[in-house]
Amino acid sequence: MGNTLGKNIKTFRKNKGLTQEELAELLNITPQAVSKWESENGLPDVSMLIPLAQVLGVTTDTLLGYDSLSENEALISRVRETVSGLERSEEGRDQKALKVCEYLSTETTLNPGCFELIKDYAEETANLSMYAGFAKQIDGEDLTDEEKKQAMELLNNDISHYSKYC
Repeated sequence: MGNTLGKNIKTFRKNKGLTQEELAELLNITPQAVSKWESENGLPDVSMLIPLAQVLGVTTDTLLGYDSLSENEALISRVRETVSGLERSEEGRDQKALKVCEYLSTETTLNPGCFELIKDYAEETANLSMYAGFAKQIDGEDLTDEEKKQAMELLNNDISHYSKYC
């Protein structure tokens, strides 16, 4: 058990994109109770462990620190490793950015509750929009019309899809 319960609650709450106030509201408790748990000035009542784990999308074992990696942590690690490999390819920056965005688009569609991935995807999409919006000379080549179209489709589709999570 490397992590403490308070640290786990804070980590999983943030992974779900919840504030302390939102978590408290979902559990019908005060935000001060959540703050106490996360600062380790108090512990949740045993009767709160199952509802807390359910709201945070983890097992009680994971919440209590018995799993070595949470599902989200393993997912984020795997996705970031793949993105890193895509970014090391020999292609131009515009092509790498497009491939990374396409990959993250798929992963965020498959894992819509993983806000860390959505954040990464939003950042990469913002980077990609630079290539699509201005068609500047990147690595000595302009983007093709097809590449611009792909980039704009990714950007437009995902803005509308993920706006419901914000």
